Amino acid sequence: MFETVDRDSVVSYDAYADLLATEHRPEEGTVRAQAAQLHELRAHRVDSKGPTSTYLGFAPTDGLNAYADLLQSLGQPGEAQRMHSLALAYRQVQQAHFQRTMLFRQGKDPRGAC
Repeated sequence: MFETVDRDSVVSYDAYADLLATEHRPEEGTVRAQAAQLHELRAHRVDSKGPTSTYLGFAPTDGLNAYADLLQSLGQPGEAQRMHSLALAYRQVQQAHFQRTMLFRQGKDPRGAC
């Protein structure tokens, strides 16, 4: 589940930036930069030997919820609901990543704990 949510979040952030560009919205550059950070984080996690926790400087859940709000305003309620659900799943996965990292640092086995 972790990998799917992480992948879908990155893909959705890219789609959000693309939609902002299409709509000529000024926040497109910021969202594009955030998407790039998510790509880097995902690549780092794939290469990592243990659990990681990284401060991004922004909350991806807020971006996914903003994307959902934009989709809703553009008359796409089904896709908007999917983005709200993805934002919730992303938050839950990040909490699990953090818990795993803390257990790992304490020398405990995180398997099955989160």
